[in-house]
Amino acid sequence: TIIAACDAKLDDLASSMNKLETGVPKSVAPWKAELARNVAQGEKAVLEKLKRLVMEELNLLDTKEYYHERRLRELDLLRPVDESEIVDAGDGNVRRAGQAFDSYY
Repeated sequence: TIIAACDAKLDDLASSMNKLETGVPKSVAPWKAELARNVAQGEKAVLEKLKRLVMEELNLLDTKEYYHERRLRELDLLRPVDESEIVDAGDGNVRRAGQAFDSYY
């Protein structure tokens, strides 16, 4: 999932940031080390925000009403179908919903 991927990447970033904080080899220019720290902090902030947004969406998912559900309710079709509502002529000229549209033309 997205949350698990964010957690895994945040763990990787934590170890990378620890390496950057504990010490950078002398062969690396100080401005490069600072740039690497800034990039890692930015990536961490983005991953944390993404994780927070996904968790908020998951929490709100049950309260959302999707268009098709609302439309079916407005048309009074969000209920079990009564036997008297089923129309089936039984001949071969009637197009069935389970068949492809192109087979009739």
